[in-house]
Amino acid sequence: MGKILFELNEFEKYCYNFAVHGDLIVMISSIIENQSHNGNFDIELLKKASIFLQERHPCLRSYVERENDRVFIKLHDKNYQDMIQIKWLDLTDQLVTRESLIPLAEKENSELFNYSSDNLLWRLQIILFKEDSQTKCMLNFTMAFFTTDGFNMSTLAVELVNILNSLLTNQKCLEMSERLEQIDGLYEYCEKNSLVKENNFKEIERRNHHPHSKFLLSEKLRANNESGFKLNFLKYDQESSSKMIKICKENKVRLTSFFYTIGLYALKDLYDQNEIQFPKDVLIDIAASLRVRYNPVLNFSDTRTHVAIIDFALNSDKFGSFTNFWQDAQTLNKMVQEKTDINEGILFSTTHDLNGLREFNRIFLSEKSAHEILAEASDETHCDFAYSNLGSYINDNVNLVSGPLNITEVYCSDSLQSNPPMSIGIIHHIIFWKGQMMLQFGANKSKISSVNMDRYIENYKNQMNKILC
Repeated sequence: MGKILFELNEFEKYCYNFAVHGDLIVMISSIIENQSHNGNFDIELLKKASIFLQERHPCLRSYVERENDRVFIKLHDKNYQDMIQIKWLDLTDQLVTRESLIPLAEKENSELFNYSSDNLLWRLQIILFKEDSQTKCMLNFTMAFFTTDGFNMSTLAVELVNILNSLLTNQKCLEMSERLEQIDGLYEYCEKNSLVKENNFKEIERRNHHPHSKFLLSEKLRANNESGFKLNFLKYDQESSSKMIKICKENKVRLTSFFYTIGLYALKDLYDQNEIQFPKDVLIDIAASLRVRYNPVLNFSDTRTHVAIIDFALNSDKFGSFTNFWQDAQTLNKMVQEKTDINEGILFSTTHDLNGLREFNRIFLSEKSAHEILAEASDETHCDFAYSNLGSYINDNVNLVSGPLNITEVYCSDSLQSNPPMSIGIIHHIIFWKGQMMLQFGANKSKISSVNMDRYIENYKNQMNKILC
């Protein structure tokens, strides 16, 4: 029996139940370039770097164990180094395009962890490929949302490259010497910071009596024979990214609202292309980091889930005609600012709806079949369209150690593949890294077909081009 590192709280158990069935498995995909002749590394050096990272973070030496309605993260006391999973795929002798890398990343993000064993809670995949006659690699770092979040996972990926750079140059970076202690969960941090205000509990009570209308993708967008996870990446160069930032400042719209509005316009186009009436009632679903809302800011290196998930109804009287992009973006922006305000907003209406979380988690204790459990859980889904903007926080606050290896691109994704689908249909992640905007699109193919998701992404690009041209 391993020593208990921590017990999952109600929100983390909520995330755990999603992960068991294939949703909310977080993956950071980094494109790494070798900038010098001594930047080549093999699987043995990667394993050595992974051990340093594992010794730094107790959660990377842990496994999960369920005992009835309680779920524990427990520490391995030995042999955990031998349990590190590394998949090494060398494609340098093949013709590889970025498009051909995406299905490999998609498959990696779709692979379930075996939580009934004492396996580690994370894994790595390296894909070596050639681009413009230069050897590069895609590093896919995967871990489930109940023990981490996007800020933390992005930081872990940078830390791993820092260790690799240090090993390649015979140096010793901070990540190789500093060992971290396991931190408390979001409830403890919220209490220490007195963040949860009365208006959050009033919102929870209001929703219990007057729930939102649902904003779900039309069944006409599905294909009967499709299921699983669909992934795609989109990168904008420095010129286009700078233009986005400039035009948003001019129109007094934050980037989250800007990207979200483009997404809604692209989705409306998809409905029109399929001759489907777009819903009158639109829900907005946003993941907001709590790490940057604590005082002091919580170290991005510390593993655990510190995210609030909010959803709210868009004012259909002010948004919905899809004729004036910036007016719609400003309307959404005002509502996002109001709802995410730390004092007056509704940031904690999901994380602190303890009765609602317990009821949802109780579904998974049933002795019904997996299909019946998922079908029941899917009834709780309210919104099929979500955004998570990691912004420039990792770029601005996480130091990349100088060395032969350079991270040029970073993407964050959450798998969506439960069937019947019990989570969102389409998710977007945005990261600003080294002067460039990087977007991830993820979709549950049980909710939207591959063809329609491709159309949606094309619509997204077209809408963006209209704004930037």
